[in-house]
Amino acid sequence: MKREEFIATIGYQGDTAITDKNFMSEVKSMNTSALLEKGLFKAAFCSAIYHTKDTGDASEEQLVLDAYNVNKGVRLTSVDALKRIFGVFGIPEEIAKINGV
Repeated sequence: MKREEFIATIGYQGDTAITDKNFMSEVKSMNTSALLEKGLFKAAFCSAIYHTKDTGDASEEQLVLDAYNVNKGVRLTSVDALKRIFGVFGIPEEIAKINGV
């Protein structure tokens, strides 16, 4: 699964990821910081998860957590809290197809 596909995923059906094609084209060139600047917290979090998978560096996940806390006026203490809020726990390994809508 490509980074922009993961960021634009709106759901799953079996081994197929359902993506928002328009959103994907808008955000595919944006990095995590740019997504945060636009207030796209879930997309930024997905970008950060993808970055962590690629590099092993979880600093972008912490960046999203800090920005979310400031923007929403909350005090979440862990990235796991963001995972529960956004319903994003990682990049599914079993995805075989991408269906853009």
